[in-house]
Amino acid sequence: LALVRYGTVLRTQARLGEARKAIDEAVQVLGKMRDEGDQSETTLVGLALGISTQARIASSINDESGALAISARAVETIRPLATGPSPSAPLRRTFGEVMNMHGFLQARNRQEAAVASLEEARSAYRAIDELRMNDLASAAGFAESSSWLVQAYRQFGRNEEAKRAGREALDVAAKVLEKRPGHMQALRAQALTTSPLSALLSSEMRLAEALVTVETAQRAWREFVRLDPGNAISWGNLGVSNFIRANIEESMGRLDDAAATWRSTQALVERAPASLQIR
Repeated sequence: LALVRYGTVLRTQARLGEARKAIDEAVQVLGKMRDEGDQSETTLVGLALGISTQARIASSINDESGALAISARAVETIRPLATGPSPSAPLRRTFGEVMNMHGFLQARNRQEAAVASLEEARSAYRAIDELRMNDLASAAGFAESSSWLVQAYRQFGRNEEAKRAGREALDVAAKVLEKRPGHMQALRAQALTTSPLSALLSSEMRLAEALVTVETAQRAWREFVRLDPGNAISWGNLGVSNFIRANIEESMGRLDDAAATWRSTQALVERAPASLQIR
């Protein structure tokens, strides 16, 4: 279980070779335990998270179809327990995390099944305490699943549904951050939501509103990398929000501002840890 978490951290730091080594070892051990008859919740939770992280690593090297096949195995591993009678809160959270990744990968592979998977993830998180803010991890997980739902809906041209999911994500993320400022997953959800929403608003030529929205994304990503400067994934996402902002400024005719944003993006690249997403 420690190797699963360790490998997950290494992946966010773009240390993909080391991450794969740790995760593959963890999955081998946990898989052997499962195959020898260990059907305990702890073992299956660890195995599902390990396999899901293998999928994340495959996605990080742009093997999207391979990642999706791996992710499907993670879903198969955890679903029987998670959909059984009275699953525990940790089990529901794990199912939400695994389905969140699976829906993300389905969207990357342009499969409309992504929407159903992300709704399953949201349902798993919601069922823990009905978003009453007594379990902030589940609320933040709900917000993150909602943020990926925004991107899935937008990809399939369902813009009004994307906006609705965005409002839900931002409402829940704000409540988590009000209760615990600096909550990492809630910050991530806020940023993951406002970035595609700003692009959507820009496509509708609602440029002033788009600019305000992307500024929220930038603030959230800046705070995230301040708290976790080794997170190469989030540095990449901060760069994406800069691209969106510069394009909005160009569309508004604010060429000097757009040029400054592009220059700041180059400076950001120099500060970020090297990764496939950055360089």
